[in-house]
Amino acid sequence: MSRFFNYFLTVVVCFCFISVVNGQVDTSGIPNIIDVGQAQFKVIGIEWANKVIAFSSEFSPKIKSASQVLGKPNVFPIGGTSPCAWTYAKKAKNGDEFIRVSFQNALKAKQVAIFENYKPGAVEKITLYGKNPGEEKVVYQSSAKLANVPNRILTIFFDETPFEVQELELRLNSEKVSDFEIDAIGISNTNDSIKARINVPINMKYQAEKESLGPAINSEFDERAPIISADSKEIFFVRKNHPQNTGGINDEDDIWYSKILDGKWMPAVNIGPPLNTNDNNFVQSITPDGNMILLANIYVKEGRNVTLKPGASVSYKTRSGWGFPVEQKIKDFKNNSPYVNYYLSANGKYLLMAIDGDDSYGGLDLYVSFRTGENSWSKPINLGPDVNTAANDYSPFLAADGISLYYSTSGLSGYGKEDIFVTRRLDDTWTHWSEPMNMGKPINSAESDSKFSIPASGSYAYFSSKEGSVGLYDIFRILLPDTAKPQAVALLKGSILDVTTKDPVGGAIIIYKNYPDEAIVIKETSDSLTGKFSVYLPVGNKYTAVIKANGYVDGKQSLDLTSIYNFTIIEQQPIFMVKKSAFKTVKGKLNDKLTDKSVAGAKVVLVADSASGKVLAVTYANDKGEFEFKLENFDENDKVLLLVEQENYQQKVIELGDISNETEIPLDLNLDPVIKKDKVIEFHNIYFDYGKATLREESKEVLDRIVTVMNENPTLEIELSGHTDSKSSAEFNMKLSQQRADAAKEYIVSKGIAESRIVAKGYGETRLLNKCKDNVPCSEEEHAINRRIEVKILKM
Repeated sequence: MSRFFNYFLTVVVCFCFISVVNGQVDTSGIPNIIDVGQAQFKVIGIEWANKVIAFSSEFSPKIKSASQVLGKPNVFPIGGTSPCAWTYAKKAKNGDEFIRVSFQNALKAKQVAIFENYKPGAVEKITLYGKNPGEEKVVYQSSAKLANVPNRILTIFFDETPFEVQELELRLNSEKVSDFEIDAIGISNTNDSIKARINVPINMKYQAEKESLGPAINSEFDERAPIISADSKEIFFVRKNHPQNTGGINDEDDIWYSKILDGKWMPAVNIGPPLNTNDNNFVQSITPDGNMILLANIYVKEGRNVTLKPGASVSYKTRSGWGFPVEQKIKDFKNNSPYVNYYLSANGKYLLMAIDGDDSYGGLDLYVSFRTGENSWSKPINLGPDVNTAANDYSPFLAADGISLYYSTSGLSGYGKEDIFVTRRLDDTWTHWSEPMNMGKPINSAESDSKFSIPASGSYAYFSSKEGSVGLYDIFRILLPDTAKPQAVALLKGSILDVTTKDPVGGAIIIYKNYPDEAIVIKETSDSLTGKFSVYLPVGNKYTAVIKANGYVDGKQSLDLTSIYNFTIIEQQPIFMVKKSAFKTVKGKLNDKLTDKSVAGAKVVLVADSASGKVLAVTYANDKGEFEFKLENFDENDKVLLLVEQENYQQKVIELGDISNETEIPLDLNLDPVIKKDKVIEFHNIYFDYGKATLREESKEVLDRIVTVMNENPTLEIELSGHTDSKSSAEFNMKLSQQRADAAKEYIVSKGIAESRIVAKGYGETRLLNKCKDNVPCSEEEHAINRRIEVKILKM
């Protein structure tokens, strides 16, 4: 049995033991088995293998598979054994191994580069093949022999091939050099040898060295996994095997925390029960308002004891401290590893996790689960190969912008055992990401660097590192360069208070939505003790907020951040909530007094009829003339006036009277149109029988309104005009329209209006309101538009 397999088997047994006894373990405890990475190279003139044509054998379908040779190198420049490189099946009976690959773009080659990340020297023959039969060239042939270096790039230069190279075959000998690994295969038509480079942007420059958080936080013991609060004033972290841990020095992980006072960190304190037990306890994230923390593992009460099982929980801040963790139910959750990480997005909608799922690319992968309800989540989705590798990918941190993902991996090119990277989400599938960017030095070192956390300002990064520590791992911070920062956000701070008592309203839910598309951005909850809340929102946008609390009327708020470009702290005025017993609903409908048509768009105002003349509420009637608003926070000793304003209508002012005992006030109003010379008013509700001039009873009610207006305006003179559709002959329609106008005049005169004040005239079909002329097909509804009586003001 090979040395590697013995080591691998030992690790697996250890994992199983931990999983049974301590639930899930934070990834800060992953044994440093492999040193890996992915390099970035010059692109011009270089082709990397992009398809496996054939191979002799592979270690497994995932780790160390034949496909691991594809693309840019994953292990260099560090080198060493890695799941991200190809090696043969250990059960192979002879030493003759091979792999044949193709390149996406064929080119006339001048060099070949074989990246031998572990046990170099197994390569015996390299053959190049063109697109056409007979195009082949052996560019390297030698007897296999273990090289005296831990890894190497085998670069072969030769005269330019006369054909374009499409495929390459590599022959190796595993008997002479056992356990070899191949990271990548490349060809080039340049004279510059191919070199590995870590993917750090040239313009990413750190302006200062990293700084320790000092003796109040760091000690001779192991401090890892820092989680900084949104306002940078509180930090949670794991302290390993400390005498003050719940289980003493044998307690591997306990949660500790510290707060800033007068600009200095106070001595860290063990957070205690119920969050800390004798098992592995660690905070994974904290909400922007500081009122909820996400924890790894599910806490299960068994009598007086608490045990842990795989999963995640949340704990809420209460008046007496942190509450007992509440299980988060994740659909079809399964983790084949004892190690785990979680992270809850700032808006509370997405749960990121590092687990070894059945569809993992190898080791721990990053997944996302979507909130489906209170404490319930969807089946986790793998973030895909843009992020995940055959190695361990873990420690996710999603910035407040919801796009910038920071994480640690031993599967991309770096400076040490694990490095911290950043990638940006490209769409809402959560499977398309930008190429991961190494965060560079001094964040990354020759050791394992992980557990990355950024406050709302995006200015500093907090992380754990062994390089420069006073003991084992310590917690540091460093100013981030602009290229590594997430999108700028605004930290919004406010409080929810009772409008009458001014007491805090705890547990209120504040829902922020984008304006105008109403997409929910984030939900927050006010503190149960103080009523305070904080939330961070991407700058450059407009938002609306709905505030909900038991026993209170929903509150509303608007927020404009379009003129803000950098991190800003906004201290809001308190949001006052009105108890449901203290509000009235005023609702009604506005109609034209003459025509009975709905009056749309009218402004409706409620005013306190007091010395202050305070405006209590304002709204506008909809297309149907309907309006509704809540009358809140008013002195019941005041009279309440309702004002209605609309162009071409007289202002309407009414007193609502005593409404102290009412909760809903129905109010349908008729508005008086402005009467002026030459104004024409259409009536479509003065009805006649078909082909006749006899008034129906319901038509008389409409004409009574005209009578009322003429009585109120004794000098008013009008023209009553009759109009028909075009369905009959023009002669018939002209005669009928005159008869109908005469009938309307006769009725109005019968009500006491002088005949001299009214002119009756029929226009037949000469003044159609639409296209419905003779021989034009129209619906009955379209014809009905033309059948009307109009009133024209002739004299005031």
